[in-house]
Amino acid sequence: MSLAKMGGVTANYLQALNRERVLVKARVIFGVVNFVLDVLLIPWLGALGAAIATSLATNGGVAYEWVVMHRELRPKYPWMFLVKVLAASLVMGGAIWWLGAYIAWRPLLRLPFLIFFGGAVFAAALVVLRPFRKEHIELLETLPLPFKNLWLRWLAPR
Repeated sequence: MSLAKMGGVTANYLQALNRERVLVKARVIFGVVNFVLDVLLIPWLGALGAAIATSLATNGGVAYEWVVMHRELRPKYPWMFLVKVLAASLVMGGAIWWLGAYIAWRPLLRLPFLIFFGGAVFAAALVVLRPFRKEHIELLETLPLPFKNLWLRWLAPR
């Protein structure tokens, strides 16, 4: 589903680049692909077949739009930032999963506790990994964020 959400991003960029024909072509092709996969999979798998067909067609369409967009823009990604944030997210998810297995509280108490705990673990992982560059911190300093003087220095690069 998250890859399908990228379709909104790629569609906006392709329109801004005056590449609507590519966008329409991609959407028509993958609409036809979705229909063909529906015809093949629904009799065999029912609603699950429709979901698989739609997922495959949508993700294929977004992948095609992404390739076209990247040929035009040639963006550079902050890979180290993405890897560090992914690592912090995985640490948080693992901590929640581990602790959630040991807590047998009522759901109304358990869920807020796990959310708070997960946020604390994620924040601690960000402090340890320090994914932000100097220009990120400078941008955050210009925003009206609550208590930024207390927590922003912990995220700044060393």
